[in-house]
This record gives sequence, structure tokens and C-alpha cells, in this order.
Amino acid sequence: MKVPQSVSSAMAPQLTPPEMDDSPVGGDEADIPRAEDDTKGQESQGTPRCWPPAAARGVFEVSSCLLLGEARGVEAGLLAALGVTCVVTAAAELPPLPLGPPVEDSVRLALKDSPGDCIESLFDAVADKVDAVRAKGGRTLVHCVAGVSRSAALCLAYLMKYERMTLRKAFVYLRSRRPAVRPNTGFFRQLISYERRLFGRSSVDMVRIPTGDNSHLIPDVYEPDYRRTILFEQRYGRQLTSGRRC
Repeated sequence: MKVPQSVSSAMAPQLTPPEMDDSPVGGDEADIPRAEDDTKGQESQGTPRCWPPAAARGVFEVSSCLLLGEARGVEAGLLAALGVTCVVTAAAELPPLPLGPPVEDSVRLALKDSPGDCIESLFDAVADKVDAVRAKGGRTLVHCVAGVSRSAALCLAYLMKYERMTLRKAFVYLRSRRPAVRPNTGFFRQLISYERRLFGRSSVDMVRIPTGDNSHLIPDVYEPDYRRTILFEQRYGRQLTSGRRC
């Protein structure tokens, strides 16, 4: 797969920006956009459709053609059961993993889970690959080590480009499939940049939060997590400290 050096700015005039949604993360799930056909066969809308063995191995269905996973889920028998025909490995530190039929294609990306790593130049290439596999009736598994940062960022790019979701809606949707997803802040900056390239504007902002004597920027969709962490520390931190014995 040829990896472009940068995202083509020629895409912007060809795409119509989706309706921007400023609602907070974690709102009414009925507002979460659904990828094509991903709700068919579910007992209740909003319940991630995933085979129990796959969920136990950390593999989650994002859409009918895309799965997000951890490295431990890359096993020939499971891939065959899920009908995976293409595997994208987004982790420089992983060795070649066992594939086998029906996997026909595999892509390895030398990515590190570092905020300074350039992932934006891969967004188009991976999204286009997933769509090309879909057009042939196949399914793609995008994975890294934990299925939280690198692979999640690539899946968000696909949802923006091909499912026409804003970054905010794509993030809410992806978390409804795998609640643990959390691209590092550097990757999120690049996702914001990519959304601007696609649609001419962004639905997510970087906001400054206090951290001890300093402060740093996080995407505003992470603010609820940050508030819960602070509340937990305030509620239980003092109890843990007062319970210590010398």
C-alpha cells in the first residue's frame, strides 16, 4: 500500500461537510450515527454487535466492513470466523502475527503510540484500503497493541471520510463500540486537522486543563473523563492517604 506523505487538500471541495453537532459526549445514544447495516440483527440498538469469542480477544465490530482490535485478537481461527480478508497492523513494535485464510492482504505500519508520531499522512491510505476491501465484499481488521490509540485513530479517520461523520460523532460512535478507545493527544490534534481538511471545519477543540502546577491541552471530548478522574481523586484520595500507617 502506497502511503501518501500528506493528506490531499484536493478532497475538500469534493465533500459536503456533515452537520456539526456541539452536543456533549455521552448524550442521547439515539443521536449516535450508525454505520451502514451495523444495527441489523441486534437485540437492542446501542448494544455493540460482537461475537463473544471476539470480544474476549479484544476485537470489536465498527461497521459491516471494519473491525477494531488488539494484537491478541489476531489469530488465524478467529480471523476466519469473522470473515476478515485484510489485516492492518498499526504498531511498529509488533512482530508478524499469524494470519492464514481467508486473509488475502496485510499491511504493516511503523507507528509508535507517541504524540509526536505522524499518523495523519496514513489516514487517507488506510481509509481508502478499508473501502477498497469493502467493495470486494471483504472485511478489514485494524489493530495495534491494545486497540485504544493508534488503531482507534485510523478507524475514526475512516468514519469521517467514508461514513460522513464529524469527528465528534465518530468518537462517540466508536466509544459505543469499544468504550476504551482513547487516541493520544497528538493523534487527536491530527484528527482535528484531518477533519478540517475534509470538511473545512472541526467539531472538536483542544482545551487547556490544570494538572498540578502546570496545565496541558486535551481534546474537549476527553473532558468528562478528566472530570471523573478528578472527582475520584477528591473522593477517594484523602481516604487512601488518611488510611496509611507508618
